[in-house]
Amino acid sequence: MAMNRTIDPDEAWAWCEQAWKQPGEADRLLREQDEHGVDVVLHLFLRWAGERHRVELDEAAFSQAQALVRPWREDVIGPVRAVRRGLKQADGTRARAVRELLGQAELQAERAELEALCAWLEGVGTGP
Repeated sequence: MAMNRTIDPDEAWAWCEQAWKQPGEADRLLREQDEHGVDVVLHLFLRWAGERHRVELDEAAFSQAQALVRPWREDVIGPVRAVRRGLKQADGTRARAVRELLGQAELQAERAELEALCAWLEGVGTGP
């Protein structure tokens, strides 16, 4: 059974941004990402889906969501993040400008991941 509601990716993104801004949350999530490979976008999406839509994904649905976004995360987000982080110590105005552009690209790629998850959620069975 598909969800009988529209999933708004803009609302999901705004919720995720607010969750990210909570005291200590960004540091905690980045640590989880770096130390345990947590997909922060997927993690925040699941929290949003639970809070906003009362959707709790079972193990099979969670695996399906992970499989959906894994190629994008590995082929797009990960490499952009690695290059951006590699420029962290770079000196010079141009290097800083490139790092800023990569940061913006990384955010847009993460937003695309969230949009894909929202579209997927509209079509999954969520039970009674």
